[in-house]
Amino acid sequence: KMDMPKGAVGQAAGAAISGFLSKEVALPERIKVDVRVGGTYEKPKILSVGGEAADAKNQVKDQLKNELDAKKEELKDQAKQQLDAAKEQGKELLDTKKEEAQKELDRQKEEAARKLEEEKKEAARKLEEEKKKAQEDLKNKFKLPGRP
Repeated sequence: KMDMPKGAVGQAAGAAISGFLSKEVALPERIKVDVRVGGTYEKPKILSVGGEAADAKNQVKDQLKNELDAKKEELKDQAKQQLDAAKEQGKELLDTKKEEAQKELDRQKEEAARKLEEEKKEAARKLEEEKKKAQEDLKNKFKLPGRP
């Protein structure tokens, strides 16, 4: 087992992981690695590497999960803000339409009242004319001869 600083193994591993994920990844300061060495004294060969590389993988995995959760929360907040803004805009539009409809209703009521008043005046005028005509007809019917 070898206890290696992040700089010795971490740069290569971090660069490989960062390149794979297209983002910077933080590795722990020290990494314990199981190394099997074979070959001869003059020509050693590293046969396998393991150990706490899995821990580093889990740490990277946890870090990525935390970043993903943070991004999801940020997107939720943005969506909520957009929804709230759309609701407010819809409410303002509804209020504006209500005001316009009320103004139009008031205008139509005033127009109807004005027309009703005009019709009432016209009916009164015609009634007065017919009354005068009826009085005139009665006068003419019962007019004494020789009197104007």
